Amino acid sequence: MNLYCPVCGEPVKHRKGKNRRWHFAHLPDSNCLYGKDKDYNHEWHIRMQEYFPLDIREYRFVDSATKEVHIADVFLPDFNTVLEFQHSSISDEEFLSRTNFHLNEGRRMVWLFDESEKTPQPEHFGKFKRSYMGTTFPRELSPSPYYCNFVQNPYADRYFLWLRNPRKCLASLKDLEVLADRLVICVYTGLQGDCFHRLVHKKHEDDETTVTFSLHDIIMREGMDIEEFFTPEEYWQQQPPWMNRFAPFNHAKAMYEFQIETAKVEQKRREEINKSPSQPRIISTKRNFHF
Repeated sequence: MNLYCPVCGEPVKHRKGKNRRWHFAHLPDSNCLYGKDKDYNHEWHIRMQEYFPLDIREYRFVDSATKEVHIADVFLPDFNTVLEFQHSSISDEEFLSRTNFHLNEGRRMVWLFDESEKTPQPEHFGKFKRSYMGTTFPRELSPSPYYCNFVQNPYADRYFLWLRNPRKCLASLKDLEVLADRLVICVYTGLQGDCFHRLVHKKHEDDETTVTFSLHDIIMREGMDIEEFFTPEEYWQQQPPWMNRFAPFNHAKAMYEFQIETAKVEQKRREEINKSPSQPRIISTKRNFHF
C-alpha cells in the first residue's frame, strides 16, 4: 500500500523500530517542511500535543502573499491562539518567520521551549540556576516563597540564571512585557511534571542572561484555560491573603491557615476544570510586528 504525506503529497514510509515510537517518515530527499521538522516525532513534542484534540494539531496556514506554508503544532480557533512546542534548536530566521506571520495575521502566539536537562543536576532547575539579589543559591538553600512574600518581594525565588547561552532566537525579542498580550514565551524544566514557566522579564549583561519567571506556573492538562498564558502579571502580584491577617508572633499560624485554604480552593478549581470545558474568548486584531 502506498502512503503519502497529507501536507505535501510526497510518499512516506512507516517506521516500526524497537527504540522509538512508530511513525511515518519522509524519504531522505524530501523537501516537505513538515518532514524536515525534527520535533514532530519526538516523544516530548508528541506528549504535549496530545493534551489537545486531534483536529486542532498540525494546523496548516498558507501565507497569501508568499504562498509559504506554516504548520502550527496546535491552533485553538476559539481563542485565536497558536501553540508552538519546540524541543530541538531553531534558527533565528525560522523563529521570526513563524512569529511575525501569526502576529501579523492577528493571532496570538505561545512558544513553549523544552529547557530540561538530559542528566538533571541537584543545584539546577532544568537549564537554569536560581539567583537571588545577584547571588546564586543552590535550589535547596533558596529562600522560601512565604519568606519572600513576608518581605514583600514575591519574585525573590523567581530569578534564574540561564546556565548556557539561551536559544539565540530569544535574543531577538524586545522587552517581553511589551507584547505580553500577544506573544508569550514559556520554558519546561522537566522537574515538575508537564509544567511550564512563563518568562516575564529577560536581561542580558556581562555575557550572562537572567530571566524572571511568572508567579503562576502553568500546568498542561486537557481542557485547560488558555487565558492562563495571557493573564497580566499584575493579577498574580496581588498581596497574598494571609498578609491581611498578619500580626506580630502569629504570622506562622496565618501562613499555615493560608496554605490549607489555598489547597482547598485549588482542589475545587481542578474539579470544576474536569467537569466543564473552559469558555472561549475570541480575539482578532491585526497589527504589524517586526522584531
